[in-house]
Amino acid sequence: MSKEDINESRTFWYNLAKKLFIKLAISSLVSMLFSSIYMMADGMFVGKVIGSKALAAINLVFPIIMIVFAVGDMIAAGASVKIGIKLGEKNEE
Repeated sequence: MSKEDINESRTFWYNLAKKLFIKLAISSLVSMLFSSIYMMADGMFVGKVIGSKALAAINLVFPIIMIVFAVGDMIAAGASVKIGIKLGEKNEE
């Protein structure tokens, strides 16, 4: 285990839960923000270049993409809880 890994794992032991939650939630929020901006810009270009039917298709797909992102975040959050519990047990097997 490198020194960087040790310092990163200590972050989770010595920081407050609220501070850690905010730190880790920001990356998810930024990801969703950039995805939304990308979809809006894509919609503008598609609407101007290809037409209204293509723009309608993009608007129909956008909620599906958001659901996929939400499910991914849900799985990641659930997995992090399970990993945290296992790390908290300090079972060195």
